[in-house]
Amino acid sequence: MEKAIKSKDITAFTETTKKKKSGPGIMAIMSTLSRAFLLPIALLPIAGVFLGIGALIASKTTELSTGWYIGSTIKAMGDVAFGNLPILFAMSVALAYSKESGIAALTAVVGFLVMNAMQGALLQHHDAVDGNSAYYTLLFYNGSSEVLKVPDKLIASNLGVTSLNTGVFAGIFVGAMSAYAYNKFRTKKLPAGIDFFGGTRLVPIVTFFMVIPLSFIFMIVWPIIGIGLSYFGNWTGTLPTGVDSLVFEIVERSLVPFGLHHVFYAPLWWTQAGGSISEALQNAGRQWDINRDLILNSSWLPTFLSGSEMNFDQWIQQYLLLPKHANVEGMTPIQAMQAILDFWKTQGLAGIKLFDANGDQYMMQAVIGGSSMMNFTLLENLGLNLGRFQSGKFGFMLLGLPMAGLAMWLTVPKENRKSVMGIYFSAAFTCFLTGITEPLEYSFLFLAPWLFYGVHMPLAATSFFLAGALQTHVSMTVSGGIIDYIVFGIIPFASGLMKWQSAFGILVVAAAMAPLYFFAFYFSVKAGKVEVPGREGAKLFTKADFQAKKAEPKVEKTVDEKPEVKVEVKATVATPVQKETIKVEQPKTEVKVEQPKTEVAKKVEQPKVEKKTEPKVAKPKQPKTEVKDLTNDLVKKYDAKLSTKKIVDEEAHAKLDIKSRAKVDGSAEITEARSELQKHASSLRAEAKKQGIKLKDANLRNMTKKELIVYMKNTALKINS
Repeated sequence: MEKAIKSKDITAFTETTKKKKSGPGIMAIMSTLSRAFLLPIALLPIAGVFLGIGALIASKTTELSTGWYIGSTIKAMGDVAFGNLPILFAMSVALAYSKESGIAALTAVVGFLVMNAMQGALLQHHDAVDGNSAYYTLLFYNGSSEVLKVPDKLIASNLGVTSLNTGVFAGIFVGAMSAYAYNKFRTKKLPAGIDFFGGTRLVPIVTFFMVIPLSFIFMIVWPIIGIGLSYFGNWTGTLPTGVDSLVFEIVERSLVPFGLHHVFYAPLWWTQAGGSISEALQNAGRQWDINRDLILNSSWLPTFLSGSEMNFDQWIQQYLLLPKHANVEGMTPIQAMQAILDFWKTQGLAGIKLFDANGDQYMMQAVIGGSSMMNFTLLENLGLNLGRFQSGKFGFMLLGLPMAGLAMWLTVPKENRKSVMGIYFSAAFTCFLTGITEPLEYSFLFLAPWLFYGVHMPLAATSFFLAGALQTHVSMTVSGGIIDYIVFGIIPFASGLMKWQSAFGILVVAAAMAPLYFFAFYFSVKAGKVEVPGREGAKLFTKADFQAKKAEPKVEKTVDEKPEVKVEVKATVATPVQKETIKVEQPKTEVKVEQPKTEVAKKVEQPKVEKKTEPKVAKPKQPKTEVKDLTNDLVKKYDAKLSTKKIVDEEAHAKLDIKSRAKVDGSAEITEARSELQKHASSLRAEAKKQGIKLKDANLRNMTKKELIVYMKNTALKINS
């Protein structure tokens, strides 16, 4: 047998440029964190439905009646998810960074309980004295001055433990720490005698001690951070109406392609950065104390859209109409607001949640759950525009993006419209019903990213601006489809939680966005000659397609013809060697076809061996010849095409699923059935094992067509060598 070139030249068919292994980058870490948020977020839709329906039933029935108990039970079932988001986030983050280990999730619960128990043991409550608000002392926050007091609003009940109101932040840190402990200590063995506590049993024990310094860090820095976030939330509320919503959506929508939008909106939805009900009441009391006739809600919009503007006396009169209210008659504004906050603390779980609520979504769920003690209209007239980081989605989810789908469909040639009608209309209806936009949004990103950033993002931001300016207090769970609108818009309106302008202003925004989206996309697709489904293919793209495409630009294609190298491939040993010549492109250096110094001549010796070979041994002869011929034919047929596609980032490519890899590596150009290729590759592997040749373990079922051909070629080379 002859070897015409060096082995490193033989592997030119699949040679790739490999990056040095390094730790995960910040983008990978943040992307994993964003995916971790999806687990608790996915629970919120059903919880929101229970909360909204239960609140409606409870508000429309007599207290302590059968209907009231049913409604209260349903409401509590939904409210429990929103009330325990920190621990849910701790568990989901632990799962995400530990490859979904239940032990890591359990460890996160242990760590969260330990951290909060430590804080609860060191907190000391001090009642309000001489008009001063109640406060807590903690470590060196001894209450000697206003700066060294822990405000009442920074304390909450976490799983029944009175501790710092850290929102989801503490849960995220504890979850990450639990995952680290699991990954590092799950295989740790301990000495004899205490070996029972080794392995996975060691993980919660280690975490128990790891959260001790974490708890002290939060006790030291969170009073400062919490107050800072609260100031930030109040400051954004003073921006011209709708501007905060506009800026929010520009940032949030621009992060969608990277999967980081969940990380961005989490603080605004579930921490003091999104505002606080208690803070809003206290600020209003202080301002009204300075001037009892001061009108807080100084919106520039007409009264019929923004609601009536109220001074303190008018606001109190409206407040006293609530089914459950504090006795505030004859009090000064600041005394009245403190009395309301103290009253909530006596009204069970619903009242406590109102007092503790911070973050745009969390506050709205607390108001829905405590509808007998507060409503959106009263908070609006304190200057708290709830829903400013949520309501805007309904404008482009209900009608905007569906109209964009209609516009793209109308750009399709008439003869093709019928065949792709189902694709567009099913995607549009899904968006309208549930708010899931993946088929439409990721089609923009896949086909023409400028459509997403240059058309869709500005229009989405406009929808948020209009919704914020109209003060539409409609919450949502994950998306903004018609289901969320009914649960968090129509039902709360029926319960008396908001004005009709607030509930149905959403439809005004949606009606305005519909023609904007339609004409913007129709003319953009036409002018940009975007090959939307029906004009080119017949498919809307998903997030997986977009991620596969992001890897595709890394594929290098060789344009110029390169010197060719002849490689002789022989597939059998027991039979007379047949030679086939294939061509392999050599990217940079010229290689001579014949190099006498490197040629290795092997003779097929002892024909007698063949004669002595019994029929049983020679039985595989015919199949081996067929496999050899097929291998040579395939390599000869596809070598030139497939060798032009070189995967630069092999590690990232390997993480893709088989379909995504096939799109990138050129398998689509191979016409042979994949099952046949796998069958012949399996035959070659069996022959190699018979001859005692060691091959790397490979899962043929998970190989693309190209990977199977490369495997067959390399296996044949090893058999012949």
